[in-house]
Amino acid sequence: MEKIKKLIGKNVYLGPVPKKNISKLVKWMNDLDVAMYTCQATRKHTIETSKKFQEECLNDMSIHYYGIFTNDGNLIGGLDLREIDSINRTASLGIIIGEKEYWDKGYGTESTKLLLDYGFNILNLNNIMLEVFDFNPRAIRVYEKCGFKIIGKRRKSKFFNGKYYDEIFMDILAKEFNNLKLKK
Repeated sequence: MEKIKKLIGKNVYLGPVPKKNISKLVKWMNDLDVAMYTCQATRKHTIETSKKFQEECLNDMSIHYYGIFTNDGNLIGGLDLREIDSINRTASLGIIIGEKEYWDKGYGTESTKLLLDYGFNILNLNNIMLEVFDFNPRAIRVYEKCGFKIIGKRRKSKFFNGKYYDEIFMDILAKEFNNLKLKK
């Protein structure tokens, strides 16, 4: 099957996740070192639940989900815009780099910028927000590099490994985003 490259960056491209790769998604979401940074860590993930999620994404226009691939076609993560509200021009963003050897190498930043570019310049969104836990400073740095600003937090709302953590809310407006590759 030919790879579909929907959004192409310098080191990564975003595209649909082939069915043969669903087991990779399940592996990541069942790896606590990876899943702890998401809201999915306490959920059971199976091939069936992942297939159902894929089908929901195809049928629900309020979700745009893509795999993150290296230029040689290796699936290393996924990200999405969800809760897309075309009237108010808002959405929420989520990202996961599931392959740990790709952490701290810029793939998350580049992927996030590609998806923001798509959200602002193709979907005509004005505000994209996300939630991140305060025990994930690596992700917070990525989001700040992309232009996100902290807009608030929910104090001690995440219980993990015997301790409470804050949930931080961040957002970015279209006029604040300056990586306009798609607009060119």
